Amino acid sequence: MLNHYGYRKESLSPRRKEPAVPRSTNQLQYISKTLLPAVRKYEVAWPFLQPVDPVAMGLTDYLQVISQPMDLSTIASRLKERFYTDAQQCLLDFERMFANCYLYNRDEEVRFAPMLLPLSSSTASVYT
Repeated sequence: MLNHYGYRKESLSPRRKEPAVPRSTNQLQYISKTLLPAVRKYEVAWPFLQPVDPVAMGLTDYLQVISQPMDLSTIASRLKERFYTDAQQCLLDFERMFANCYLYNRDEEVRFAPMLLPLSSSTASVYT
């Protein structure tokens, strides 16, 4: 059956996209083997190595302020399990980790901002 433009109606319907399949790309391998170990070695990376434990740290409002916690060990696990479909998704988790730190510690920005500069700039170098 043709539409008023002379095309078959089926040809105008959008194609169904296949679900994204986790995979391993050169960029994800670079993040896993080079970037992540380099970031972990920074002296100031210690707050980001493991997930924040709000109970142990007495941060009763942490999960009200931070809706999607992120840390380097979670990123490493996701890389190992091939959770990411591309490097951009992984780098967004790095950005989320830094954004969470800025958001939760906004009153202590002077103390944490200098700590994040070398870490965030090393992940930003992947974009260039």
